Amino acid sequence: MQIIYVSDYCEKEYFDMFFLDNKKVPNIAIQKYHRLLVNGFSNNGVKVSTISSLPISQNNCSKKFIRKKIILDKGITYNHLSVFNLIIFKNIWTLILSFINTIKLSKKDKSIVVCDALNLPAATGALLASKIFKIKSVAIVTDLPEHVLTNKRIISVNNKLINRFDSYILLTKEMINKININNKKNIVIEGFVDINMSDVENDFKLKTKKKIVIYAGCTHKKYGIDYLVDAFIAANVEDSELHIYGSGDYDENLKKIAKEYTNIKLQGMVNNDIVVIKEIEATLLVNPRPTNQEFTKYSFPSKNMEYMASGTPVLTTNLSGMPEEYLEFVYIIDDETTEGLCEKIKFILQKDKNSLHDFGMSAKSFIIKNKSNTDQAKKILEALV
Repeated sequence: MQIIYVSDYCEKEYFDMFFLDNKKVPNIAIQKYHRLLVNGFSNNGVKVSTISSLPISQNNCSKKFIRKKIILDKGITYNHLSVFNLIIFKNIWTLILSFINTIKLSKKDKSIVVCDALNLPAATGALLASKIFKIKSVAIVTDLPEHVLTNKRIISVNNKLINRFDSYILLTKEMINKININNKKNIVIEGFVDINMSDVENDFKLKTKKKIVIYAGCTHKKYGIDYLVDAFIAANVEDSELHIYGSGDYDENLKKIAKEYTNIKLQGMVNNDIVVIKEIEATLLVNPRPTNQEFTKYSFPSKNMEYMASGTPVLTTNLSGMPEEYLEFVYIIDDETTEGLCEKIKFILQKDKNSLHDFGMSAKSFIIKNKSNTDQAKKILEALV
């Protein structure tokens, strides 16, 4: 059996060739999500061939044409589609190539098409091929179109596309009620952690001497970065620093704040491998995402899982999309105000370092044992294939 995996996921070295020194990097979390699932399928002995539409645009790449690139790595075949980097034509080109490549790949082995349903051009081409040639299709729905798109017509088209798949991989249970899937097969998988993190030690001796609090992710105000910064300043814990990784619409405010408060460090966009190392060395990892916004019902931040896999304690809001089994392994922000978060930060940073380390390691043990990309991919295969 072969899985034809359709998304904008690129083999890592090929991705770095375009974006390693590029200030306008596409969504790293999405790249990591697809990398973990692709490798998870492969770890279960399934042949995987990707159809990868490069996540480029005229905003982040000056090249007008990029040739197709096939890379074979660790048993996975990456088919990077050629690109005409021109508005409108680029999407039509991607749709056509996705259609053609799905047909070609499906002739080699009995296949199942797995698509990132939010990648409209590539998913449309692959789904069309699967319908014509009667290939089973699975949609990955990591978010609702209305929460990531602004054009109402495109949102409508994307929702209609999603409804045409045979089965679904969803992030939260709430999605089942929102998406019209007509009792088709589905499985809720909130995300994955890299099975290889089981071999990465969180050594107490290598922890930073200062109490380092890390936020890693989009620095958009809607994700709570503003009240995290205010709460950290108000907590005023001795010998502590807040390190912020990522970029977003709150960056200009953060720059002004960092000039005034030297214990707030803006690290910007950094390679995820480096971020993971810093998370392991830190004292506390925070996700302040507010729970009162509608989109939180239909999403589960992969960052929480990455945090837990590091072995460093996690402080997070009680997100609607977070399964109850997580609660005993994370600290919860009960009062989502500056004052409430301030008190929680002070409470945690004043705890004994050994007990903090033990708490973080229990979360690591739980997440690696139950949510590795290998085990999660196995659940998908058993439920949908």
